Amino acid sequence: MVQTDFNPSDQVRFHAAYVPVIQLFSGAHHDFHRPRDTMDKIDSVGMLKIAQVMKEAIEYRSSRPDPMTVTLENRIVNNRPPVSSPRRLGLGTLPDFTCEGKGVRIDDVSPGSPAEKAGLKAGDIIIQVEKHRLPDLRDFSDVLKPIKPEK
Repeated sequence: MVQTDFNPSDQVRFHAAYVPVIQLFSGAHHDFHRPRDTMDKIDSVGMLKIAQVMKEAIEYRSSRPDPMTVTLENRIVNNRPPVSSPRRLGLGTLPDFTCEGKGVRIDDVSPGSPAEKAGLKAGDIIIQVEKHRLPDLRDFSDVLKPIKPEK
């Protein structure tokens, strides 16, 4: 594993503070949230779909006679503590965020990354790391967090 500088999405800080939040995006790519994420990588068809979903949500919300309310507590949800520690390393994979099965399906692998060197390819599904089973992407992230990067 190599040390990586991850910049979490904007909603992470709200989520950690138990503020309701939603993130809509049309998919990730290797330059996602990086300076190399230029206009030519914009998914205009995906943006149109997101705009349609948001339009419906806004119309629904604006037509409700009663306010929407929520009460959130600082507590462990689904046996997981709040997001607290930053990610310090990267495998060089881009997950398939649409995968609904067990494990973490790889959508793409960065050239020269530890994942490529290990022989991982797009379409592979990671179901276990050492003794840890990986039901989903969150579990995969939780397994990686305590691992110290190589120098």
